[in-house]
Amino acid sequence: MAFYVRVSTEGQARVAEGSLKNQEQMLASELRRRNAGGAWGRLVGSYVDGGFSGSSIDRPEFKRLLADVERGAIDAIFFTELSRLSRSLKDFLGIFEFTQQHNCDLVCLKTEIDTTSPFSNLVVRILMVFAEFERDMTADRIRRNAYERSKRGLAYGGFEPLGYKRDPEHKGRLLVDTEEAKLVRDIFQTYLRKCSLLETLRVLKNQYDHPKIQKLSRNGIYGILTSRVYIGIREIKTTEGTEEVPGAWQAIITDKTFEQVREVLSGNGPGPRSPRHNYIFSGLIRCARCDKKLQGKSGTGRSGQVRYYYAHPGRCAEGGLHSIEAEDAHKLVDEWLARLAIDKEYFNELLEVGRKDWANSCGLSNPG
Repeated sequence: MAFYVRVSTEGQARVAEGSLKNQEQMLASELRRRNAGGAWGRLVGSYVDGGFSGSSIDRPEFKRLLADVERGAIDAIFFTELSRLSRSLKDFLGIFEFTQQHNCDLVCLKTEIDTTSPFSNLVVRILMVFAEFERDMTADRIRRNAYERSKRGLAYGGFEPLGYKRDPEHKGRLLVDTEEAKLVRDIFQTYLRKCSLLETLRVLKNQYDHPKIQKLSRNGIYGILTSRVYIGIREIKTTEGTEEVPGAWQAIITDKTFEQVREVLSGNGPGPRSPRHNYIFSGLIRCARCDKKLQGKSGTGRSGQVRYYYAHPGRCAEGGLHSIEAEDAHKLVDEWLARLAIDKEYFNELLEVGRKDWANSCGLSNPG
């Protein structure tokens, strides 16, 4: 049998006596316990993925482990908890079916999963459903807690706007940075004089050698001029729109100045860049001839009308079409999804293809 251990971050992996070591010790203890009553099994080795997320199966040691299972070198995989093997119900069920096909058992310490028992199929599926449900509930709880913090006007986590610094004594609150606050006021006043984002940026970079000013771009200037943080407002983005509450910090800019800047900006046309066409399938559509990815592009025809399409970087080496209209591509995908929803036989065919692709991505064969 083999041990599989994993941690999500490289920082955790670098700790010599950290989680990786603890997991191996727990698994070794369990194997010794089972061997105490006789020769239960022999350890082939440990497969250690340090710094890889459990949300994906694209992990080097995990792939090597499955390859060894496929060639019959491993009869059982020991791991401490379900999340070490996979955080996805879909991926875990794929792993479970694959190991069953190759007569390999799964033994999980903390959730009492042991596929040597006769009820393994049912128990594993039920436990994974509850594990995914618990993860969804945790994510929802985190979102709710973040929203409640926002309603109290507390600052965004990890974000320090120019002009502010974090209050070391009160989490979520900001203190005015006197030096940077002067820069913010100059940005607003310079824009009111110049009425141009590029001119404002040029003047400020000539005037100040401050690193944060030198790193600013036209978009950065626009972001500062439109941020309600500077008038002491905390904006909360929700599915219904944007809520505003008093922020847990002092304003740097007066409401009057902010409104004056807003009026000038609205008179100067759109913000830092015009809205772009949403190429939702850029890089996802492939040429049927050469298998190259098609990227979203646009162009203006002789009539002056803008055309949106998905195209090769150059000409197709196999003689395929150079491009497809974006609207036509979207229509084809809509029709494909409609067929997928009503044609069960077609859905099952695609499911089988997906299983084979999953096995191939792991370097395996005969996915079953």
